[in-house]
Amino acid sequence: MKCTVLLVTLIAAPVVTAGPYVYLEDLGSFPEYPPGLHTYDLMVATQGMDWSMASMAIDIEAGEIWEHPFGWDGPPGLPTYFEFPDIAWDTFVTFPEAFPNTFFGEYFGVIVSGSFYSATTGEGPIMWVDLTTNQDGPYVIARLTVTEDFVGRIEGAAYFSETGWDPYPFSFWIPEPGTLAGLVLLARLAIRRARM
Repeated sequence: MKCTVLLVTLIAAPVVTAGPYVYLEDLGSFPEYPPGLHTYDLMVATQGMDWSMASMAIDIEAGEIWEHPFGWDGPPGLPTYFEFPDIAWDTFVTFPEAFPNTFFGEYFGVIVSGSFYSATTGEGPIMWVDLTTNQDGPYVIARLTVTEDFVGRIEGAAYFSETGWDPYPFSFWIPEPGTLAGLVLLARLAIRRARM
């Protein structure tokens, strides 16, 4: 008996629309310090609009979020960066005028409420605001460094002044479930084909 297996692969690409959108960029691992970590940037493509505010919460199922011993909830300042360059990989929220979007950023145009650490332990979302107007982009609005065994969901919303503060919700899994599901499907098909 001859059996033919039809495999259909769907490639999902971000849909570029006239409005803004948020995506997660995988920066990979960094060799400097410390080992066994993986970094992601939460990005906003403003599509010519002014990103003004975001909220975010992280639900951790496995692993941990890494925070630099001398880091804080916001982007690193220049003196700290020059003394501890690895602070660039800290977990923090940021805004268009600040690191890593621009090295010599202005750090007084943001309000950060809540603690990023408490947000990661399920005590509630954080919200951060940008008080200046930026309409180009894309911009990093959060940097997340996690252990290699991390499994978790990042949820939140971005807000833009031109849309009357309508929320643009986002939700991402680390790692992406689609990647794991695809590998499991291919493994099952290979086993099934080997048996025939």
